[in-house]
Amino acid sequence: MSKSQIVFVSSSWDMADWAALTVAYVRDFSARHGLSELEVNDYRDIDPSDVNHAATWQDNVGAPSRMNTALTIVLLGERLGTPLPADFKLKEDIYGRLKRDGHDWVHVAGMSPEPMQPGQAPLTGVLFEYFDAFLSRADGSQPSPLRVMIKGKWDGKEEPDFGNGEFRSEIEAGNETAQRKRGLRKEYEQQLEWMNILWRKLYGLQQRVSLFCPDQSTFLTNLERALEAEFLSNGTIIAGASYYSTLNESATAGKLCSRPQQHHPAQFPYIILHNISYQTLYINKLCLQHVDKPVK
Repeated sequence: MSKSQIVFVSSSWDMADWAALTVAYVRDFSARHGLSELEVNDYRDIDPSDVNHAATWQDNVGAPSRMNTALTIVLLGERLGTPLPADFKLKEDIYGRLKRDGHDWVHVAGMSPEPMQPGQAPLTGVLFEYFDAFLSRADGSQPSPLRVMIKGKWDGKEEPDFGNGEFRSEIEAGNETAQRKRGLRKEYEQQLEWMNILWRKLYGLQQRVSLFCPDQSTFLTNLERALEAEFLSNGTIIAGASYYSTLNESATAGKLCSRPQQHHPAQFPYIILHNISYQTLYINKLCLQHVDKPVK
């Protein structure tokens, strides 16, 4: 590489543990393979002293398509995130891209002509980063590869068990007042409805059980595969190495499935899970630190 390449990590705050694990794992992967110019970007690493308080939090986080991003990893659990406000600076750009590809189910504050309707989900920080890393840019150019991993399980029939219900369990086990807990439950149900809307609109009809990682061991195995597919070829880093792999070729080889060169709104990236012995040493090896930051 001639200059730094970024792995952009997108997640809501219920996925803080997996996001921190991802950041540590990417750095460890970089060290193991001598990829000194590979960097990782996670909003929790933003220095508060560098924040522009006159802008929205998402404006401070940035957009994958406007960085030297080699790979965007979106982690989903039980929350879709906090709706972005009407003064978000990139709302016009993302609204135009969403509209062009037919995603009118995403309500963009300050741009959508009507109030949010049933069946719509708001543009949150996570959803913005997802679509910014997936949709072609205004000039028609393609963004860098995108990998989506969902914590949870799905049997292919009922609605998915997003996050294995762990975040809801934390709410119930908390020490908040009864009034506060009622508010948290209400907000949780709203977030879960938005997650189900996203699932139905983007993935549900395509029976993609393979998106789900039921535990950290499964997640780390697929994270390793994603990084190897994008950055390693005979020990050499190649940004977007699997970007032009076809779906059938990747599936036949038992590897990651990547986006086709010409994508349709119904074609989204996913990961094939395999019944193998999962790597577990990194769960114990990596020291995770959490810093209080504005939440998504």
